[in-house]
Amino acid sequence: MPADDDGAFRATTRADRVLLALAHAPVAPVTLGAGAAWVGLVSGRPVEDAAVAAVVGLAVGLVADARLVPRWVRLGFDAPAGLAVGLYVFHAVTLFVLSMGVPVPQLALGAVAGAVAGRGRLDLARTRRVTTTTLAVLGTLAAFLAVARPSTTYDLRRSLGLPFEVTPAIVLAMVVVGGPLLLGAQWVCTTAGARLAAHRPAPARPVLRRAAQPPVLRQPAVRS
Repeated sequence: MPADDDGAFRATTRADRVLLALAHAPVAPVTLGAGAAWVGLVSGRPVEDAAVAAVVGLAVGLVADARLVPRWVRLGFDAPAGLAVGLYVFHAVTLFVLSMGVPVPQLALGAVAGAVAGRGRLDLARTRRVTTTTLAVLGTLAAFLAVARPSTTYDLRRSLGLPFEVTPAIVLAMVVVGGPLLLGAQWVCTTAGARLAAHRPAPARPVLRRAAQPPVLRQPAVRS
């Protein structure tokens, strides 16, 4: 193991390592399981075959986790920026699918990303850009689906229990007004997560010092 990775690992607490492990663990199983199921459905296989492929992909992902997750946790908060951004996008897309296209739960994910930035003393401005940009993309997709789907007005009235008729104009107004407010809330949640996590002291990073050189013993000169 490189000395830098070992130092980054020792600079994290047990809670940090649990958080990092939970963040990385779903990547391989979910990606392989969902990918295998999608390939099965696209190729025209029966649903039962696609389900079997999903289970196989999930199992392969769990086996891969046994080797990948410890390596990622060893990186601590010093993981490459591309890996960190990809990890956040993965969780954002997964949460977007699980929440049926509702972007509001992304605020909680932004707060977690801010907490990671605060614990790892990472660039908070860059973290906010990643969380708000990701939410902007997913929010735009959610807005397009809401405006284009004819059943949106009925779904909103039924889910919220509204006593009045929801019209397409109301849906459009919610998108236009709610979009910027949601992005602002994401900025606040990311900042708040970083501020709260930064108040907890993190262990100091170990300082690697060069070993002291042994004294050089000079041989006395021999006179002829």
